Amino acid sequence: MEESLGNAQVKAKKYFDRKARHRKLKVGDKVLILLPTDSRKMLMTWKGPYPVTECIGLTDYRIQLESGTKVFHINMLKQYFDR
Repeated sequence: MEESLGNAQVKAKKYFDRKARHRKLKVGDKVLILLPTDSRKMLMTWKGPYPVTECIGLTDYRIQLESGTKVFHINMLKQYFDR
């Protein structure tokens, strides 16, 4: 039973890692944040740009918002490029 569970985990990781990309942001980069809209909480939109103030570990970043700083996971962030 444990052996088949281990095999399933390895297979699932291999399948996930096929399209997974490692992303890294630097302090000072501008990002867009995926946040719910004011009218409907299930509807998400990109808001920003906001500057990155600190990198916390591999996947968490402290972002400077108008109301203060808040920590977001990299999956909720998208790098913003000035035109």
